[in-house]
Amino acid sequence: RINKRKGKGSDAPFEHSALYELKQDGSGLPYASVLEMRSAKIRNFLNVDSYSHVASVIAAKYETLLRNGTNDLMREIERITGVEAKCHFSPPKLYKRPRRLEVEFIEWMDQFVDWDVEALIGYEKGGFPGGSWDTQAVVVDTSQSIH
Repeated sequence: RINKRKGKGSDAPFEHSALYELKQDGSGLPYASVLEMRSAKIRNFLNVDSYSHVASVIAAKYETLLRNGTNDLMREIERITGVEAKCHFSPPKLYKRPRRLEVEFIEWMDQFVDWDVEALIGYEKGGFPGGSWDTQAVVVDTSQSIH
């Protein structure tokens, strides 16, 4: 959300502030890192099922939707809401090429991501092979030169 109010008596100095990037603890301070902000957003997302107008929260991983299509997700939404979908489901997108990730990046992510929070939405620390990263990436070891 971008604050666009202007004029006398408003918070005009903050007219272009991205308020969603600030901690919601009342301090108004920015998060220390994008990873800290991601953890806070995940926790907030999973809390919306406590809202009176929300029936349920479904955490759907992008990689799973690509691999399996949207049929299972849409069926789950139908089950929860009792309403039959009147749209076409997206088929699996098996043609999407994996991203190339360097070993150093994977090691950095394994160290600094809050894996307890990520586990709440189905991600696991693991790296390669067989970890949660392997559904979306190919490891590139830059420490080995190719001749």
